[in-house]
Amino acid sequence: MYILSVFQELQKDIEKHGIGVSSVISLCDILSRDHDACPTDVETTAINAAWTSLEKRWKVICDMCLQRKQRLELHYAARYLTSHIWKM
Repeated sequence: MYILSVFQELQKDIEKHGIGVSSVISLCDILSRDHDACPTDVETTAINAAWTSLEKRWKVICDMCLQRKQRLELHYAARYLTSHIWKM
């Protein structure tokens, strides 16, 4: 069960960081439309590239977390079933 508790801590940490990631993505959106902040196409392109990169990386992190959760659930379900089969 130690692995499960470590995973739960990791999941909480990811959720906490999600708030900051969402804020940065929102700021990128605002900046990309603000001509004072990004007066040239170079700045706008850079903001959009950073924005896209962040979204992709964050999606990978969230997907990996979900996959790990599913693997842990399968592992513990298999252990539970195995232990109950031997008791029969």
